[in-house]
Amino acid sequence: MTDSPETENPVPLATSDDLARYTLHSAVEVVYVLRTLIKSGQMVAVYFNHGKDFMLTTLLDVDPAKGQLILDWGGSEATNQRFLNSERNVFVTSPGGVKIQFVTTQAQQVSFNGRPAFAVAVPDTAIKLQRREFFRLETPISNPYLLTVHGHESGEQVLPLHDISLGGVGLTVGNPTQFNFLEELPDCKLDLREFGILPLALQVRNVVTIEHRGGGISHRMGCQFISPRSSVQNILQRFIAQLERERNALLKR
Repeated sequence: MTDSPETENPVPLATSDDLARYTLHSAVEVVYVLRTLIKSGQMVAVYFNHGKDFMLTTLLDVDPAKGQLILDWGGSEATNQRFLNSERNVFVTSPGGVKIQFVTTQAQQVSFNGRPAFAVAVPDTAIKLQRREFFRLETPISNPYLLTVHGHESGEQVLPLHDISLGGVGLTVGNPTQFNFLEELPDCKLDLREFGILPLALQVRNVVTIEHRGGGISHRMGCQFISPRSSVQNILQRFIAQLERERNALLKR
C-alpha cells in the first residue's frame, strides 16, 4: 500500500439516485467483483477520515463466510493509524475503464500470511459503471489552466487545474485546511483560454495530501459540478475532446 501516488487516481462518485441502477445489491455479485480485483492485483484508492486522507492499496482476500475483506498494510504508520480510526472508508478503482466504488466501515489490524494487514467488513453494495462523465483527464502541469474561487471566507483563491471530467475537476491547493468536505463553492470561474471563462458552482468531494516518492508533498481537492448550464456542458465536452486528441497524438509519437 502507498499514500504516494504518482499517477491519476479515481475520485469518489457523489451518492445520488442517478447511480441506483448501477449499484449491485446481491452479495454474490459484490463478492465476484471483489475477487476479480484481487485476482488482477488492481490498485484501489481509499478515501477516509471524512475525505481528508487518501491512500492506494490492493485487496488480498475476501471471505464471504466471515464477511471479511483483507487489504494490504501500508508503509506509513501514521497513515495506517488514521485509517484504523476512520469509521467510513470509500474504495474507488477503474479497471479497464469500468468504475467500481464501495464503502466499508472501520478497519481492524489482522495477520494475513504471517504479515500485518487490514480487515474490513465485506460491503453490502458496490457501484459498477462505465460512464464517460466520471473519467478524468489530467491537464497540463507546466502551464496550468486556472480556476478562481470568489467570495470564499479565506479570500479569493486562484487554483491550478490538475484534472477535469464532465462531472467535476481536480485542483491543486496550497492550504488544504481552507476547504471542507461537502463545502459548496457557488461562485467560481474556470479559465479555459480559447474556450472561454466558464461560470461554475462546485461542491468539495475530497481534500487529500499526497506524499511523492521523490520527496515533498502536494494537496489536491476533488470537486463536483453543481447543476452546470447546458452551454457550459457543451464547452466542457469540446474542451475534453481536444485534450483527448492531444493526448492520443502524443501517445502515437
